[in-house]
Amino acid sequence: MDNRLQAELDPSGASVRLRVLELDWIGKQAEITVLRTVKVKRSSGVNYSETVAHFEVRLNALQDLRLEQAVTGFHYDGASIALGWVLRFKIDDGILFDSKVELPLVLPQLPRDSAGDDPARIVDPVDRYSLLANFRALAPSDRLKAMAMSVVCGVLLLINMAVGWHDERVPESQVLFYDHTGTEDGKRTQESPLMKAAGGSVAIGGGAFIYLIALLRRYMRFELKQKKLPGRDSRIALAELVTGLARVPLEGAEIRIVVANVERGQVRVKRNKTTKIESFKQVVRAVVLHKQALPRIPANVPIERYLTDVVDFSQLYRALYPPLMIGSAHGIDLVWEVQLIHPLYVDQEAAGTVGELNPDDFLG
Repeated sequence: MDNRLQAELDPSGASVRLRVLELDWIGKQAEITVLRTVKVKRSSGVNYSETVAHFEVRLNALQDLRLEQAVTGFHYDGASIALGWVLRFKIDDGILFDSKVELPLVLPQLPRDSAGDDPARIVDPVDRYSLLANFRALAPSDRLKAMAMSVVCGVLLLINMAVGWHDERVPESQVLFYDHTGTEDGKRTQESPLMKAAGGSVAIGGGAFIYLIALLRRYMRFELKQKKLPGRDSRIALAELVTGLARVPLEGAEIRIVVANVERGQVRVKRNKTTKIESFKQVVRAVVLHKQALPRIPANVPIERYLTDVVDFSQLYRALYPPLMIGSAHGIDLVWEVQLIHPLYVDQEAAGTVGELNPDDFLG
């Protein structure tokens, strides 16, 4: 904290009171920039800021800056990002170099109720399922697609690794696909074709797995009737939120509503010998807002006939932070979804939207 300047935010957020404690600066011309900022705390993090206001003023011992856009939000210093507002000063007090000062604005705290442990697992629980049971539960056309994809993927993996093995053992002039060289920092380097093939196999296998899981979920239709997140005082019947219909009987299932805060930011990552900026997201707080164990539901019967509970949404507004994005890739987000957890079949999930929320719902 600089002891030559002080900045105090008005409770309304519409103005900032400046106190100049450095006597030599009083009467000097200054440029003052007001910014919203995101500091990324990860290694090679890409910070982000956006200018909200700019002033050119002559400094007085005490003066107010009136803002067209009010300072809003709350103090947040999380696992991977920190959000804030700062004043950046450039003071015309030097012959060659001007003084530069940056002051953070103190935002209010937003006390939160406790959230669940291991938030990542709340949002993405371990999916235990029987591959054979899921195949049997699929429609014949989907079952055929899954089998064909598995065969094609297996053949591609064998061919890819065979090419890598061949290219590893032959001179550069005889390679089929994977060469022996690469570039790092503009310089040519020796590389292993077999390792390149292994990387390709991981990509092929990962894509095939994602497609297979999407196919296996087709044993039932599962979706939200109401996608927009309800307000703080809402109490809504679970049967009015979700609908579903399974091709097979469901037994031992549980339906859950999960809401979470997600930190978003960007980092610089070195991939394929080049540095790229990539976005990340990290679940940092999560609550299971509601859950209901389901009785045995017959095949081809809407599951909402068995959803008897009423959901109270007030808990999430006490335990989680409101969404506060600064730019398109930085900030803290709020996500929610309904999950159907089953011990035998691939779990189902239906994600909702947040839309415009009332910030006052998160107070108190």
